[in-house]
Amino acid sequence: MLPSSKPSPLPATEAPKERKTSQNLQRIRNGLARKREELIDAIAAGPLGQGRNRGEILASEIIPTLECCQFLEKEAAKLLRARKIPARKRPLWLAGTKLTIHREPFGRVLIIGPANYPFFLPISHALHALAAGNTVLIKPAPGCEQVAVLFAEIVGHPDTVRVTSSDLSEVAACLEKGIDLLVFTGGTTAGLAVSGLASRYGVPVISELSGCDACFVFEKEKLELAARSLVFGLRFNASATCIAPRRVFVEHALEEELLNRMKEALTGLQIPLADKTRDALLKFLQRAEGAGADLVSGSIREDAQCAPYLLRLPKEGLSVWQEDLFAPLVTVTSCADVSEALRLDGECPYALGATIFGSSRETRRLSEGVNAGTILLNDMIAPTADPWLPFGARGRSGSGVTRGAEGLLAMTRPKAIVERRGGSQMYYQPTGRQEHGLLDELVEIFHTQATPRWSRLGLLLRKALEISRSH
Repeated sequence: MLPSSKPSPLPATEAPKERKTSQNLQRIRNGLARKREELIDAIAAGPLGQGRNRGEILASEIIPTLECCQFLEKEAAKLLRARKIPARKRPLWLAGTKLTIHREPFGRVLIIGPANYPFFLPISHALHALAAGNTVLIKPAPGCEQVAVLFAEIVGHPDTVRVTSSDLSEVAACLEKGIDLLVFTGGTTAGLAVSGLASRYGVPVISELSGCDACFVFEKEKLELAARSLVFGLRFNASATCIAPRRVFVEHALEEELLNRMKEALTGLQIPLADKTRDALLKFLQRAEGAGADLVSGSIREDAQCAPYLLRLPKEGLSVWQEDLFAPLVTVTSCADVSEALRLDGECPYALGATIFGSSRETRRLSEGVNAGTILLNDMIAPTADPWLPFGARGRSGSGVTRGAEGLLAMTRPKAIVERRGGSQMYYQPTGRQEHGLLDELVEIFHTQATPRWSRLGLLLRKALEISRSH
């Protein structure tokens, strides 16, 4: 059953609206913190939770969500406040009008959560939706229902947050009953199907459809940092992270050393694989071998434990990277220079995130040419949990933005209100020769450099006065 169609933020006392929202978010945050052990148990019991220890779940799911909630407590009211546009910034011909831009909630927001981060991703989106004044419906990934149920219980208002079953058929049912915005996080195939279905109902979609992230290494001084970071990216959350590194581009002269450092750092590391992940990984390895890839390290044991795969992939074989693969695997491709690396990276249809290792000046310069929604310089994955950071996708990685200030605004629609407070409404009159001359003078003064502006402004005002009197 859907929440009420009326966008009613979290109920509270008689305090001003902004304060009420902040107080309720604080109450939710305190409740989440108190229930953290139950939440960790629910996350660990999920389909991808077996490879994660309690400390990692606390660091990657619980704490970032609490920080997200605290960010919204402090910043949401300011970000959503009505914005008045000063008269001095507006067109002269609209003198006498007042413009105010308001942010209003969509209404009912359906949030579809993924299995790899069953708490942080859907719940952070839900918190942004609630802070913006929406009601929320959460469809969890299969096996992740308890996580969403615990959150709804902590919120404590069934008219504000409700949880559906995890069956994909719920999406069609919700669309049929009526929702105003859909936020999807998950695989590309499912995401495209959901977006297509939503378009039939005219429902806007914010989607994050995973990635196939690139990493650029072109400075010898950063090889050790790059190797450690790449290994962390393969290990973190059992490699089931949308912005985990998958494609590494390295300068010819640095390739061997990078591969050796990574191979050494990966020694002894084992990551559990789900059956579906194992099958997808084996199919990819088969295609990569056919494309000329060389195996540097990696193996799968009979008990489904995986030593992460490190492949040397020639430039000609990069076409195999046409999918999102949540598996402990990374390919390394050597390039002559940065320009070639950027060209090769651009051939991949995914553009979620990227990582660049090098000096501050060079990494900033290179970041300008990388097509990705989030770019990390000399770091990997962890900073993307910053509650201020907007997380946006491009290409086959999705569209729109979540989290941060931009993600909060994305949970609202702008409403512009223009109020006339005197002044001329000359534009109501038919446009004749006199009006044409006035408009032409206006263009000459304000939009060309042919003559000094202020020397002709008096002439413009006299013409306007004459026309006004004639009508």
